[in-house]
Amino acid sequence: LRHAKTTGKESGATLRSLSFNLRESWKNSDDILALRVARGSVTPEALVSMDQRDLAPESVKRALEEREAKQRRLEDEERIKAELALKNAPACTQCGERTVSLHSMTNGGTYAQERELIQKAECFSCGHKWRL
Repeated sequence: LRHAKTTGKESGATLRSLSFNLRESWKNSDDILALRVARGSVTPEALVSMDQRDLAPESVKRALEEREAKQRRLEDEERIKAELALKNAPACTQCGERTVSLHSMTNGGTYAQERELIQKAECFSCGHKWRL
């Protein structure tokens, strides 16, 4: 552990993590970390400088990569939806920008038949408010 870049409490956590990963690697047939260390393909210096991702078995790495790819796809979809919403947003009647917040509300009397649904818009750029 003298090659690790940790001190104090971190070194204890690093030691626990290393011992856990070495022990658990025997249970996983696709990547045996302890065997790679024993054969010398992973040096002790490299072992203590590995992070959690490097120590993880290949199956866990694949699962993490799949989860990250799914997260990236979701973020891309959200970004595209936001861009489309911005393109379809009404333009401000004062400044012409499309950075508008829309609010739907009911307006009218006491009875449901007397109420109407109205939309109001507020421009983020100039602060202008208007009814659609």
